[in-house]
Amino acid sequence: MNNNFNNNIIGYDSKTGNPIYKNETESNKQIIGYNPQTGEAIYSNQEIVSNYQNNPVNYASFGKRLGAYILDSLFVDVIGIGIFIIFTIINFFVTAYLNINLTFISSLSIFIAIILIFFGQPIYCLIAESSEKHQTLGKKAMGIIVKNENGSYLSFGQSLGRFILKVIIPYEAIISIFTILFSNKKQALHDMILKMIVVHV
Repeated sequence: MNNNFNNNIIGYDSKTGNPIYKNETESNKQIIGYNPQTGEAIYSNQEIVSNYQNNPVNYASFGKRLGAYILDSLFVDVIGIGIFIIFTIINFFVTAYLNINLTFISSLSIFIAIILIFFGQPIYCLIAESSEKHQTLGKKAMGIIVKNENGSYLSFGQSLGRFILKVIIPYEAIISIFTILFSNKKQALHDMILKMIVVHV
């Protein structure tokens, strides 16, 4: 009896003409092409394709995105306030015990705190979303992540572009509230421009 009785012919080797069988153990795979050098079939996992088709992209809601933004802002603000307090304590002790006035430390601490409070959240997103984790702590807590529309993670350059648009577009945050609420993919304005999406993990 033919050992391939329970197998199906799914194609033929382009060089030898021999049939290529799909084993029952590979029943969840489908041919997506052939190797031009060997003629062997190249498979795509049918199960993955089916799962993708049956589970459409779940875009992050405005509430989830707002929650992530608040958590990230609090995280960065705490760091900024912490730096300010540490620098202030250092300045106090140096002035009190060494009689040295370190005005530049106070000025530096105030400058850093202001930068973090006003620009810390987008700067943090720039770094975190292009890292190996691809998520800020806020987005991780909300179970969401930023990706390109093709499903790939953000590179540093793409994350930088996202940061720049957040900062330079007038009233971008206000406009984005409406675009997230009413667009099909729940995209912020900067995401629409850069073809990015925020989805559930």
